[in-house]
Amino acid sequence: MTAARRRSRKRTFLTLAVILAVILAAAGIFLLRSRNNAATELSKDFKRVAVVSIVYQESVEISGNLEPLEARDLAFPVSGKVVEVPVREGDTVAKGELVARQDNQIALYELDLSESNLEKMRYSAPERDIEHMELERNIKAQAVRDCELRSPISGRLSAVDVHPGDYVTAGRKIARVVNISSLKAKVQIDELDAPKVKLGLPVRFYFDALPALQVTGRVSSLSTEGRITPEGLAVLDGEVRIDRPPAELLAGLSFTGEIILGEEQNVLVLPKESLLKDKEKTFVYLLSGTKVVRRNVEASVLDEERIRIQSGLAEKDEVLVPLNPVSGAQSSTQLTATGLIQTFKERMRLPFGGRIPSGNPKNGGLPAQGGK
Repeated sequence: MTAARRRSRKRTFLTLAVILAVILAAAGIFLLRSRNNAATELSKDFKRVAVVSIVYQESVEISGNLEPLEARDLAFPVSGKVVEVPVREGDTVAKGELVARQDNQIALYELDLSESNLEKMRYSAPERDIEHMELERNIKAQAVRDCELRSPISGRLSAVDVHPGDYVTAGRKIARVVNISSLKAKVQIDELDAPKVKLGLPVRFYFDALPALQVTGRVSSLSTEGRITPEGLAVLDGEVRIDRPPAELLAGLSFTGEIILGEEQNVLVLPKESLLKDKEKTFVYLLSGTKVVRRNVEASVLDEERIRIQSGLAEKDEVLVPLNPVSGAQSSTQLTATGLIQTFKERMRLPFGGRIPSGNPKNGGLPAQGGK
């Protein structure tokens, strides 16, 4: 072979190589654009959702308003002129401490007279007359006590609405004492949660009025029977309590909270629309490399928006979820219809794990049963 022929063949090979490279590059660009376009189209109907791990603690939600452990409104049982008020609003009082006193001079005089007569009669009068006089003396002593308003409990005076010189009528509220050594609240527990709630379980409280404050309390009492609310819900009444509350926590504040049922644990979660059902089995469509495969899973409800994956998936696994779920009776098998699966296959041009069924109506158009 001459040198000229060798040079000619070499040029031919180089030309073919360049042409082949151009063809391959064009094909690659076309394929990439096609896949990008397919992915763009796919994103209109489906989304990829990753399995995530979160720290979770099982609990029961509650809400209500705080009340003092004890509270009493104070009023004189008789009408009269107030002559002494030795306390002010905000003061702390002990059980039995004087809050206000009415003019009791007449009552004291009558008591003294009754006691004097009783002493005179003890050694000479018949026993029955002595009993009558003792009864009269007790009535006069009660009249003296009725002129003194004393606190029936230990606590703090949240209101004092009387001054010396005021005339007050019987039964008119003039003071209020509250025991805030503990705060309590009545709560309703849904019938589904009631069997899990026990006395002494810890409770976390959150307050809109004090967003930086989080307080821990306990379940202090539970009713022995449930009841039906006016809305038709079956509930169990309970009481939660905060012992030794911080000073900024006031009776009357509203709260939300949670009764803690267990220890913190790491759990795998997905949006609830990810989970599909076929008869007695629950499953998802898992993105495995370039394939989409059906994966049977065990799952339970975590909350209104999420499910807890107990087996079948790992953290960071991706599943396929429709953006526009099928409505009506097919909503529980929204990804199982042959048409949706075929659409995904055609748009992505990817091999599908398992066999695409012919759409057997008895099977709801389900793909072949794949591995777990």
